Amino acid sequence: MKQYIVSPVCSAFVVPGLGQVLNHNLKKGGIILGIILILIVNATIQIALILKTIFKEMEPGLYPLEKYLERIMQEDLSFLFFLVVAFAVIWVYSVSDAFWVGLKIEKQAGGDSL
Repeated sequence: MKQYIVSPVCSAFVVPGLGQVLNHNLKKGGIILGIILILIVNATIQIALILKTIFKEMEPGLYPLEKYLERIMQEDLSFLFFLVVAFAVIWVYSVSDAFWVGLKIEKQAGGDSL
């Protein structure tokens, strides 16, 4: 199977770091998976805290969606933005690294080149 295709696809669409694991870079893959887990947990906590603040401050009742969105935009979302950007950077790195290492493995194994 084409390592340089399977590895980046797994890193892109399953979870970042899986492509490194498939390329037998267990340490690098484990570090990427760990960082991704930390980012996801932090983002979830941040979103929960923002929602808790919003629902605590608003009086009980049903409001139009615009009212909730307006209240969310009043919150400081800079840390959440940082987490999303960090995830995107690690995701791009993971996919490109999985591709280049997979291509190197294919060439060393004598497989077909592009």
